[in-house]
Amino acid sequence: DARGGPQVVSYNVASDNTVPWCESVTVPTWLSIDHEPENNKFPNGAAFVDFYCSQVDIIRSAGNPLISVGPISMGYAYRSRYGNGLDGSYLPPPDYCDWYGVDIYQQLPNYNLPDFDYWKNWYGLVQPLHKPILIGEMGIYAEPNQYSGGTIDPKLQAKRALLIPQYFDYLNGLGNVIC
Repeated sequence: DARGGPQVVSYNVASDNTVPWCESVTVPTWLSIDHEPENNKFPNGAAFVDFYCSQVDIIRSAGNPLISVGPISMGYAYRSRYGNGLDGSYLPPPDYCDWYGVDIYQQLPNYNLPDFDYWKNWYGLVQPLHKPILIGEMGIYAEPNQYSGGTIDPKLQAKRALLIPQYFDYLNGLGNVIC
């Protein structure tokens, strides 16, 4: 960032350029390793965690205190009915994470973030690890879909737009969330 503010970088390919890049970073940087690994190239959580930890070792070998690392989970992978992240197998050990991140999207009729099934499941897994929580992406669907009857509904869009500040208030009230 030319303004000197924090930057967020997603990293998912092992490279001989990793250490030189890490050494070149001059602004605070949140580095996510394989954004949403639950929906990616890994056959299971153990394979992701092995890759993740090996890359953190390389990144930390550069010795740059401006870089913090963590995974950003796909929120939907923690849904009770069929989430492949429910067992926590995609969450690396806390010694390898400066923070844990998640993407939050909602399109169901229930718009109260503290009640989202996958949020409660994911947060229940990471909260006891005592690390900051980073919200990677957040949104509330308002485009035509099965809940709006396939048409644009300006009232629904306005209602959902008002919820985003409420979500930020809730998340900021937790005290350990980076939005």
